Order: sequence, then structure tokens, then C-alpha cells
Amino acid sequence: MMDGDNSNNHHTHDNEPAPAAAVVSSARRRSPWPLAVVAALFIILPFLSWYGTTFWRTLGDEEIEKYIGDTEKPRHVQHALEQIDRRILAGDPEVKKWYPRVVSVAGNQLPDLRLAAAWVMGDDNRAEEFHVALKQLLTDQEPAVRRMAALSLSRFNDGSGRAELNSMLRSYSV
Repeated sequence: MMDGDNSNNHHTHDNEPAPAAAVVSSARRRSPWPLAVVAALFIILPFLSWYGTTFWRTLGDEEIEKYIGDTEKPRHVQHALEQIDRRILAGDPEVKKWYPRVVSVAGNQLPDLRLAAAWVMGDDNRAEEFHVALKQLLTDQEPAVRRMAALSLSRFNDGSGRAELNSMLRSYSV
């Protein structure tokens, strides 16, 4: 050390252990990685969950065809129905190729899928196959499905769902 230099009072030699503050500082530098991974998981996992359940993503024809027939994942069928409905509302004439598939979903064992099919069928009130399928859904065991069928039939100017529509205005015990 030079005579006039007293600015470095805590000078260590090669064989002396590092001060405790240096060890703590070194440990702090390594700890952000696990924390960053956990923080990333808090962002990635909810995103993947949302992505797997939302219907915002547009499906191509091949995906609609695959999704509407997916017996393992009802959400895929619902996504396909939603995409078909968008195309009906947009006036896409090509959407009619899936009408038989929509009618077949109306006979699915899951009430949520029958409900979604009834909703979609109400958006093309000129499709006779939808009209016939909706009349059949008026006798469904699930009240929500019957009610959606009745609402959709009203778009066909068909009064056969009037009794169900009137029942919607009365109290219902769950």
C-alpha cells in the first residue's frame, strides 16, 4: 500500500476469506432466476388457460371440420359452432356445408352443445333443416335447450315455441 493511500482500509489478501457482506451479495445475485421462472409461470399458465378456452381465434375450414367432430373436447365443438355462427351472420354462403353437422350436434348428449346448436340454428331462419331440428329440440329434457329452441323458432316466425316462451315468464324451481 502506498503511504498516502488510506482509501482502501478493507483490503483482503488472496488467502483471507471473503467478508460476509460479499457472500450475501453473491447469493442475492443468483436468486432472481427462480423468482423470474415463477413470475413467468404466473403469466404463461393463465395465458395458456385463456387461449385454450376462448373463442376469439378464427378457425380455418379444416379446423372447423376437425373441431365440430371432436368428441373428446366439447369446447372445440362450441368453438366450431361459434365460428359457423359468425359466418352465417356475415352472409358467407360456404357455411351451409356445415349445416348437417350443426343439426347433428343438436342431438348430442351434452346439453351445452345442444344449447349452442339451437343458438346457431336461429341465425339462419331460411334453413329448413334448422327449422325441423329446432322443433325437435322443443321437447328436450333440459329447460335451457327448450328455451333456446323456442327463441330460435321465433326467428322463423314459427309459433310452436310459444308455450315454452310463456313458461320463461313464470317462476321456475331449480
